[in-house]
Amino acid sequence: MTGNTPTTGRNTGKWLLILFSILLVIAFFIPWVSWEKTAVSGADMPLGNFFKYSEANFGIQNPFPRFNFAMAVLWLIPALAAITLLTALSNKKASFAQALAGILTLGLTTMYILFTIKVSSDWGSGYSIHIGIYLAIAAAAGIILITANRWLKKIIWVLLGPIIAYIGFYEVSKYLENQKFDDTANTSAVHTVNAIDLIREFHTNDSLANAKYREKILTVNGNISKLETPNDSTVNVKFIDSTGSYAIFTFHDQDLAEAKKLKEGDKVSVKGSCSGGVLSEILGIESITFKRCTINK
Repeated sequence: MTGNTPTTGRNTGKWLLILFSILLVIAFFIPWVSWEKTAVSGADMPLGNFFKYSEANFGIQNPFPRFNFAMAVLWLIPALAAITLLTALSNKKASFAQALAGILTLGLTTMYILFTIKVSSDWGSGYSIHIGIYLAIAAAAGIILITANRWLKKIIWVLLGPIIAYIGFYEVSKYLENQKFDDTANTSAVHTVNAIDLIREFHTNDSLANAKYREKILTVNGNISKLETPNDSTVNVKFIDSTGSYAIFTFHDQDLAEAKKLKEGDKVSVKGSCSGGVLSEILGIESITFKRCTINK
């Protein structure tokens, strides 16, 4: 019986790896958290939906839109989980792929939890943590614990992702809280444009438009297509063209009272700092976001 123990242990580890790999792939695509009624999956980060949803619910835009392309690296999570599955089935080793799948997953889940708790607390809105994130955490930790052959390595790999995510989240939060800007109302616009013309310019070539407009103060004129009030502290003014592409201006604080007086269809002149445009490859819709917005009187 003693001679069969190593083989039995290897077989157990193999089938656990298969189980955890399948769980991780499934978990990545099902809801991890909900903000009010908006469900957000792990895949929504590389899909570009995470900050789209956070903007709609909390008025929080991607603080670094120029690095949106880097989010594609998170597709490695299901890809590496699939590699882990295939190598386990063929009795081969892929330690690096297995460890990286676990580390990336634990880092991403940590960021989701930190962001959800913080913004929901700050904005006084409801949230839910779904089973998908627990499955992802369990699967990622399980893959690491099976892959690493020493307990010190197991502990380091399990903690590495969450530690990096926590430090990154803390530094970004501190950066955003310490940002100092001139009052938009007292800052001259670099460009004055018609809303529909601006949207079409981004939709035609968002790379050129981003180079031209991003992080610049724009005055945008047009008729309001849609007003959104995701919470008591935010009003979103949208201009939408015939393709469904839109420019969205988020109003807070001293500009909130004026924004609440607006109605859909109103002709308005607004000014804000352009955060840039992002094209949804799936929907074919360009979304252009603005921050530090004010209404021209």
